[in-house]
Amino acid sequence: MKRLISILRSRKYGSANSEMKGLKSVKNDLICDKEIADKFDQLCGFTGSSETALSPFYLAQLAYPAVSDLIYNEDLRINLLKLVHSAQSIKIFHPILHGDNLSLEAEISEIDRSAIGDVILLSATFTRDDTVVARTNSEFITKLRRRTGEKPQYTNTRPSSEKPETFTIQTVKKSTKQYALLSEDRNPIHTSAIIARMAGFPGAIMHGMHTMGITTATLVKRYAGNSWKNLDYVSMRFSRFIIPGEELSVSLYDADSATLHFTVKKSDGKDALNEGTLHLREN
Repeated sequence: MKRLISILRSRKYGSANSEMKGLKSVKNDLICDKEIADKFDQLCGFTGSSETALSPFYLAQLAYPAVSDLIYNEDLRINLLKLVHSAQSIKIFHPILHGDNLSLEAEISEIDRSAIGDVILLSATFTRDDTVVARTNSEFITKLRRRTGEKPQYTNTRPSSEKPETFTIQTVKKSTKQYALLSEDRNPIHTSAIIARMAGFPGAIMHGMHTMGITTATLVKRYAGNSWKNLDYVSMRFSRFIIPGEELSVSLYDADSATLHFTVKKSDGKDALNEGTLHLREN
């Protein structure tokens, strides 16, 4: 309820306060729990693996308290109903294991103006015994103005002259509430059709990290030995919202190399994710 009130009050805000660049939030004693990480795997369709390395998308839950400290900070003065997750990257330096005690430092690293609103970049660094084990970069846009001119067209970063390999992923209805509870990201645009419509969506939409997790899990199962320990880096840009229950189509390029490039389309043929890159760890 506190978050909902904060979101509704934020409607009066406009451009982000650029003086908040450099704001940090630090969390210590984050104990990694395989049972919780396995639940992220189940929601992302990553099953049937005797995995020791924990899901990198478990980091979403570990990071959320620090990230929410920054995003929901009233001094940032952003309209949270206009805030969308526009891009994400995850770099894994060392496998994350059950029982690991991690520390996290999250920071607003940039606040930039764009044609349609403000771009807010958040970086998060996870350490174990002073060793960096993972780093994430999140891009958010507050859509405060109507876009003028032609919309930028994003493509996979390394086009192939050959026809890409294509396969489908079926998202699950009502999964957004399950993911919200597990990740602790209870932004009501993902759980309430009413609030989602106030934000301009036709209904509750999937979390960007959930969509990213489903896509990445499918690629890791197919091309990385069904093991998170083989994942080095993944990044993508979110082009359009996804309604839970939609079928997605993944087009994969350079499937025989250590670096995979991909795009994801909705059932209507429009891009859902693009500029997708997944790099496999060299054994």
